[in-house]
Amino acid sequence: MNTLQKRSLILSIILAFQYGAMIQFPNSIFVLMLSMPLTICIGLIYVFGLNIKKTELIDNLRFLILPALFNFGAVFFIRYMTQSIMAYVLVILAFLANFYLFIALKKVFNLEDRAAVFQRNIIISASFLSIFLSISAFYRFFVSYSADSKYKIPLIVIVIAVAGVFYLVSYFLAWENGIDLKKYWPYNLVTSLMAAEVAWVSSIWIVNYPTFSSYEKANLGGTPLPAVILVITFYFIWGVISHKASRTLTKNVMFEYILLTIIFLAVLFLSTKWLPQI
Repeated sequence: MNTLQKRSLILSIILAFQYGAMIQFPNSIFVLMLSMPLTICIGLIYVFGLNIKKTELIDNLRFLILPALFNFGAVFFIRYMTQSIMAYVLVILAFLANFYLFIALKKVFNLEDRAAVFQRNIIISASFLSIFLSISAFYRFFVSYSADSKYKIPLIVIVIAVAGVFYLVSYFLAWENGIDLKKYWPYNLVTSLMAAEVAWVSSIWIVNYPTFSSYEKANLGGTPLPAVILVITFYFIWGVISHKASRTLTKNVMFEYILLTIIFLAVLFLSTKWLPQI
């Protein structure tokens, strides 16, 4: 095991222990929301030796996007697991994901390593997971507080948050792929606007992901359907735009993305239990 792997292992273990503490002490989640970002920042700056000079600070902050979104979403995804055994299984999976993600981030920090297929696949997979987990957390907040008339969260807040997640992830992937960010920002904007529209429309579906166990209380153990739809949406938008930016978009590529997107959505809609369980 080389130095990079050892450092990544130590950082991932520290994060895993924080997840475990949250399971044992559920009320400590707000403390975790403060300690985990601090752990990630220290790990990326000092363990991986990222430069914190003012001239390079913005570039280095890009490396916080995926770890922050992934772990933010994973915290609340695990938090609402009703079975502790399954929660610990997810902690192990989060540990493995962080371990490989931190290694991949360090690799892409060196421009010459960006062509490594395995590292690029790790980054893309982490991007999809980050979108799914973070947006799931947003919609859980929305459903939970909508069931309580005293603390309602406006839907527009969730829509803006979803658009922000899409912008950040597409921005990072564009940079990681070596795309000119000055020319790419209109694509980022379009991606965010389309995400906001999908988030707004899909929010009208109250389905079995999650279910309402009673009229007064929401059961957040399921998966919000809009989060799954938005992951599929990101797959289509990012795939088409990235090929367009790299001038590799052909009719066959476009047809492939359209076909797969239709198949994914069809499977999702056909497998969804549309009537909420009361």
